[in-house]
Amino acid sequence: MTIKKIAIVCACLFMFTSCLEQELVLNINKNGKANLKYSVIVEDTYAGEEAQIAVWGMVNSFPELKDNYTIEKKAIDDGGYFNNKTAYEFSNNDLVDLKSNQNIDFYEKDGVYWFEMKIPSLEIDNDDDDEVIYSLTITLPKEIEMATTSRFSSNRATWKIHKSDLKTGMVLKAFTVK
Repeated sequence: MTIKKIAIVCACLFMFTSCLEQELVLNINKNGKANLKYSVIVEDTYAGEEAQIAVWGMVNSFPELKDNYTIEKKAIDDGGYFNNKTAYEFSNNDLVDLKSNQNIDFYEKDGVYWFEMKIPSLEIDNDDDDEVIYSLTITLPKEIEMATTSRFSSNRATWKIHKSDLKTGMVLKAFTVK
């Protein structure tokens, strides 16, 4: 099962819960293969039990998750009684070949590594367009020279994807120094 399928299933399972954070981290090597970690973080007070049931349902509906991914549940203490969170982290056991993903282009040309990810548009409601739906962090094999985000340094770039971004679709890009 690809990370794209996991993300789609998680998004469907959690679309009714606004107390949710999602994060995808891709550590990409020079051959275009990546270690990845997909995290779903929920506030225990509002959605803890629903998230636990949803993750249980997803893992039992897709048994290959147990074989291909390490699934870890972590408690996060934000210091307050009502702010405790739980993270469900899915990490791949084998490298994922990004070249097999139709929405991601990764290649090397003249010593420069190029990353491009297309996020197609999605029909969603008009409530809270500024809400962050998920974040994506990539690590490239060399220092990043430019990215379509202001959140980059060294060889890492992070994008915060807002609900309004999903309405129009977008393309995330980054390239390294020579």
